[in-house]
Amino acid sequence: MTNVVSFDVLAREAMESGGGMTEMGNLYGHAFALPHWHFVARGQLPNVSPYVASNAAYADGKPMLRAFTDTERLQRFAKENNLTDASGGAPILSIPTAGILDYVEGFIQHGVFGIWFNSDSSSEGFFAPLAQLRRMKTHLEDTHWAEPVPPSRSN
Repeated sequence: MTNVVSFDVLAREAMESGGGMTEMGNLYGHAFALPHWHFVARGQLPNVSPYVASNAAYADGKPMLRAFTDTERLQRFAKENNLTDASGGAPILSIPTAGILDYVEGFIQHGVFGIWFNSDSSSEGFFAPLAQLRRMKTHLEDTHWAEPVPPSRSN
C-alpha cells in the first residue's frame, strides 16, 4: 500500500454505511493488503496459537480470534486484558497475509466463529465470520479491488 490508511476511519465508514459493499470492500481490501496480521501469542514454541476470546455483546458471544492491523493496538489490547508478561509486553504472533486464510480457517473446526480486528478500547474494531473471509477475498479479487484514495476524515 502506498498510502497510509486509518483502519479506524475505514471501520467507522463501513459501520455508518450499514455494511455497504464499497465501504466493506475498502476496509477488508486494506486488511488483506497488509503484509501481516498480528495476534497475541498464547502457548510456548512450537505450540503457539493466537488469542481467542468471546464478548457477549458481539456475535452472540461466540469465540473469535483477536487480530490487529498493527502491534501498537495489540499491545494496548494486551495491557487492557492482563495478557502481558512480567516486562509489560505481550508476545506477538505475526502471520503473513499471503497464507492467512488457510491458517485462520483451521480454527473453525475448534469452534472459533470469527476474527475480530483491533478490539482494543481505543480503536474502531471490526469483525467477520471466519467462514466468510475466503468469499470476501475472492470477491475483492474478482472485482479487481484497487487501493482507493484514503478516507478524507482523520482518526
